[in-house]
Amino acid sequence: MNRAAVRRQTQTCHVIAVALPAILLLSAVSAWSQSNPLTEPPEPRSSVPVQLLLDESDRLAVAGQSEKAVEAAEQAGTLAQTEKDLPGKACAFR
Repeated sequence: MNRAAVRRQTQTCHVIAVALPAILLLSAVSAWSQSNPLTEPPEPRSSVPVQLLLDESDRLAVAGQSEKAVEAAEQAGTLAQTEKDLPGKACAFR
């Protein structure tokens, strides 16, 4: 075998030695990502008592009773503060 043929054969072996593990790694990563899709965590929710007051505030606002709606929202904010309900507090001050 001449030198050029040996060199080509060696280069081919090096390419295969590098490419094959890379292909196998990409295949494994692809299979893993399809079986484990990344999803966002659910949004935080207000506590039930705070949410009830917020729902009442929304109902009153739709009914045109703005003052009572504001009072219910303020009560929800106060209750959320007391219960350390951060999502409820954020919703109360929307």
